[in-house]
Amino acid sequence: MLEKQTQAIDTTLMLLVKQFHSPLLDWVMRGASIIGGTVVFTLMCLILGAIFWGRQQRVYLTALAITAIGGTGLNLLIKQLFNRPRPQLWQITTGEPNTSSFPSGHAMLSLVIYGFIGYLLARHFRRWRWWIVSLIIVLIVLIGFSRVYLGVHWFTDIVAGQAAGLTWLMACLLNLEIYRRYHQYRKKSPPSLSS
Repeated sequence: MLEKQTQAIDTTLMLLVKQFHSPLLDWVMRGASIIGGTVVFTLMCLILGAIFWGRQQRVYLTALAITAIGGTGLNLLIKQLFNRPRPQLWQITTGEPNTSSFPSGHAMLSLVIYGFIGYLLARHFRRWRWWIVSLIIVLIVLIGFSRVYLGVHWFTDIVAGQAAGLTWLMACLLNLEIYRRYHQYRKKSPPSLSS
């Protein structure tokens, strides 16, 4: 990407996507992009955080904060390091921030936030976990594709954003599971006998 070796394939894929533009798809893709935007993520995290706080689920509240804030910070850091210009082939949407194109914040944070929510739902509703996982995957892919469709990101921005998001999410969920299991083990362990 730094050597512009992906530029040809990025341009080819964007022009291929442009062939499928229609007024209906424009509307659908704008909606998908909004669902993957900062305002929606912030509201969802605040609502979920309030639920965890009310139920005194501090472990999940802390995990949500680390996952969301850490993912956002990591995305901004990578953007600063690469500073890739956004595509100029077309733009259907308006009001895009003047930030680096690489990696896509929508792609990265949709995987981080919706992935975290999907993990919680799949744990709670085990009977429906495959449906939940499938719907979350479809939503994440749709949000990523919408950014290419709207002309505000290159294809490689989406791939990089989702790869970085998946890496960060897996690290956060692994730590959460280790923490949970450690505390479950401590609760089940008999108290040590003092001599």
